[in-house]
Amino acid sequence: VRRVAETALKAGLWPVIVVSGAYAEAVEAALTGLPVQITRNAQWQEGQAASIRAGLSAARRQAGVGAALFLLADQPQVTLEVIRALVEQHAQRLDAVSAPYIFEQRANPVLFDSVTFDALSALSGEAGGRAIFGQFSPRYLTWYDRRLLLDVDTPEQYAEMLKNENELWATRD
Repeated sequence: VRRVAETALKAGLWPVIVVSGAYAEAVEAALTGLPVQITRNAQWQEGQAASIRAGLSAARRQAGVGAALFLLADQPQVTLEVIRALVEQHAQRLDAVSAPYIFEQRANPVLFDSVTFDALSALSGEAGGRAIFGQFSPRYLTWYDRRLLLDVDTPEQYAEMLKNENELWATRD
């Protein structure tokens, strides 16, 4: 979670809002010293949508937030380049949803313009942002970094990711 927050900060995202839940104390401790806003999701047991609602609620309290980029703690390999490319695409086109597209597969992170915030806030249960793609068609950004397709769920997977990090490549179309 710290690596993801640091990447968001290095990419120039502001504010960086971290939603904590089941392991709130451990997540918050990992973020010590970083200029991030922590929002506790007291309803974390309700599913992914509760975290989305908590994060968006915090974002809406910030002046000037025109979009939200959802970064996932189980994807610490997300790069500055893809974040900046999504932000740049959004600034140029103002699409409702922007996401990387890698070898014929949609990937994370996903950027949601503020026009989607009401629809996202209405989600429930395990529904994620993909649930509103029927209402807001994504604009895909062709990307060639297979790392964005991986989930890192254990310390062993994280160690393996770090070991292999230099062997993977990234480029933008």
